[in-house]
Amino acid sequence: MRVFGFLGMCLVFLVGTGSSTFAQTFDLVIANSRVIDPETGLDDVRHVGVQAGAIVAVSEEELSGAQVLDARGQIVTPGFIDIHSHSPSRLGSAIRVLDGVTTQLDLEAGA
Repeated sequence: MRVFGFLGMCLVFLVGTGSSTFAQTFDLVIANSRVIDPETGLDDVRHVGVQAGAIVAVSEEELSGAQVLDARGQIVTPGFIDIHSHSPSRLGSAIRVLDGVTTQLDLEAGA
């Protein structure tokens, strides 16, 4: 078992030789998504296991879950940080989330 950082989230990447490695049933499985983790350099199609609101497994093998979301053609990645935002309002923040931005800062002119 190897433990990787996932921009503030604990991401456990389990590598196993048999299907018993992932005999666990997760609360949610995000299946067939392109997983991008800039910290580890991962950029490939994987299955993501979520338990109690946290990512606990990323696997090349299919995972079992109480809820399975087929995310084929979609991307799973940490939220993006915009360090030069000009939309600090609630509406601006809501729109930025649609672009994957989870943190926006206006770092010019001391604002």
